[in-house]
Amino acid sequence: KTSEYFDPKIKTAISALEFNFMSQLPIAGRRLLDIGAGAGLFAALASEHGWSVTALDPALDQEVLVGRPNITAIRGTADDLPINEQFDVVTMWDVIEHVTTPVKAIIDARSRIKDGGWLVIETGNYRSADRVLGGASHWIFQLDHRWYFSPESMSHILARLGFSDFV
Repeated sequence: KTSEYFDPKIKTAISALEFNFMSQLPIAGRRLLDIGAGAGLFAALASEHGWSVTALDPALDQEVLVGRPNITAIRGTADDLPINEQFDVVTMWDVIEHVTTPVKAIIDARSRIKDGGWLVIETGNYRSADRVLGGASHWIFQLDHRWYFSPESMSHILARLGFSDFV
């Protein structure tokens, strides 16, 4: 069975939830770096709401974002961005569990955030009741997930890296 997670209708609904969450943060500007942009749905939604978006993903289908206003689509990694380019918000929606070195990924993302900006990381909650009840068949145990996090472990990592004001 194919995971429902990749269903375009479900991904569109998830992107709307993500955008609504981000929109509630006290953000000064409207420049966004979406690391791990996937199919570009969140990037497209943000651009439709007036954000200047850089969509970044090693497997990004750039054709999907062609002609969309305010979007720079880059098939690559943070190393492919201009060295000093910074953003008001850097998002990593369901990315951190896939990378080889999550702490380095967070440090790299932090270097792209303007003073007073936000880093938004979303990942599955290893300690959730849903995961515990789901056991080994829970979606969190996909083969491409290298790491598992809880809110406590993620807060601990971020605090050790100098972040504060957790939401």
